[in-house]
Amino acid sequence: MEGRFDTEKTKQMILERRFAQAAADCEAVLSREGVSEADVKSALQMLGTCHYIDGQPARSIECFK
Repeated sequence: MEGRFDTEKTKQMILERRFAQAAADCEAVLSREGVSEADVKSALQMLGTCHYIDGQPARSIECFK
């Protein structure tokens, strides 16, 4: 495992409206093997938030499911 998901860094990117970067970080976590369930849940929640704020509600809903 490459370490824990840096949620604070990703939250900051979302606050700065850097959605593409934040989404890329989330997707990188989701593509890694051996990621903890907590990190997967955090990454999906933040990815859904990125999509929602960026005006993509359908994609957001899929992440929140």
